[in-house]
Amino acid sequence: MGEGQVYLDKDGIRYKKHGVRSRLFGYSFRDAYYPVAEDDPKRFLYVTFFLGIFGGHKFMTGEYGKGLLYLLSCGGFGVFYVCDVLNILTENYCITQVNYAEEPDGRLVRRKLRIYLDKVRMPVIRKGMVLVGAVMIGVGSMKLGYTRFLIWMDHRIEAAANAYVTDYGKGMELVNWEELTSDYSED
Repeated sequence: MGEGQVYLDKDGIRYKKHGVRSRLFGYSFRDAYYPVAEDDPKRFLYVTFFLGIFGGHKFMTGEYGKGLLYLLSCGGFGVFYVCDVLNILTENYCITQVNYAEEPDGRLVRRKLRIYLDKVRMPVIRKGMVLVGAVMIGVGSMKLGYTRFLIWMDHRIEAAANAYVTDYGKGMELVNWEELTSDYSED
């Protein structure tokens, strides 16, 4: 079975062969089989494209912490958003599902399960257009996120300066800026 091919087991669950890189002793590859998500990959791509900048695809898969991070940072300033769209288009996007199971001795065990999306079936030209659109939205998000960060920093600096003047500025004579720079002006 080749890379990326999907097969069914006896219970009707679809699995996909995916190469895993191990970095313990150099670059050695081993094959692993992961379950394939039941979601329609094209629908998931469209949700990611239109709502991914706000973490819509993360909320849809139940990854609420990551979704909140995307929402607050405009998709990681657009970088995480573009990476997610690219991973969906190249069949490398996986959803991490955390399951808790009780062992026979009563212990609660946490297990992570990686679920991959199936192949997005659309023409290459359309995939390219989606990727270019995602990059454009990502760049706009970088600008928006950076601007929001600068405004936030400006308010923090202004608040700190006002607190300093309020606390330590009593009894000090404030100097007019024009008086200080008048000696250096070219007349």
